[in-house]
Amino acid sequence: MNILAIESTGKTAAIAIGNEEKILADINLNCGYTHSQTLLPMINDLLKMLNIAQNEIDYVACSSGPGSFTGIKIGVASAKAFAHAFNIPIINVPTLDAMALNIFAPGSIIVPIMDARRSQVYTAIYECKKDGPCKISDYLNCSIEEIIERSLSFEKDVIFLGDGVIPNKDKINAANIFIASENLNLQSVRSVIYCAKKMLLDPKNIFSYENFSPFYLRKPQAQMTSNN
Repeated sequence: MNILAIESTGKTAAIAIGNEEKILADINLNCGYTHSQTLLPMINDLLKMLNIAQNEIDYVACSSGPGSFTGIKIGVASAKAFAHAFNIPIINVPTLDAMALNIFAPGSIIVPIMDARRSQVYTAIYECKKDGPCKISDYLNCSIEEIIERSLSFEKDVIFLGDGVIPNKDKINAANIFIASENLNLQSVRSVIYCAKKMLLDPKNIFSYENFSPFYLRKPQAQMTSNN
């Protein structure tokens, strides 16, 4: 079983290919080009390097959001195009679920926070158990103050990660909350694959290209403006 993973919800465009046993390779690119310019060529290059034919991919795992509206749309469109061309199912991986897998600290509360601008974050709360993180809240679009208060209410060590950390670092430090190290802080396409493997156990997480769609926690700004 070969899984092609796509992560494009942030500034970095990333892809990886893995099988049941391991991740075979991954590419991460953050050089100023748009994801629309990089994702499909990266996929073709990685398949060639690994000597894997396109029709030997069994699943596409796509980080579906929340995150950058443009990045999500490009990643989802790329996943749907590949899945359509080769009749491959798509595993819908919520970005926050994959990010929580970056940290393994049993007994702790893991809180990925993504910068949603306008003093808001996209987030969810996870309790890290022996077999990994378990989501114990809804997906949230809220203020940093609210997620800090909710996280501390569990009276356990709390670890924040994500691109929402930097603009809110002073408030996080003031609350004595741990911050993930730089190498674990952002979205990881490897975590998308790990998450996808777990999600394969539930058929509800698997979609055809026609039925797969982005996961937004709020409407794009342009859409909200047009509705006013």
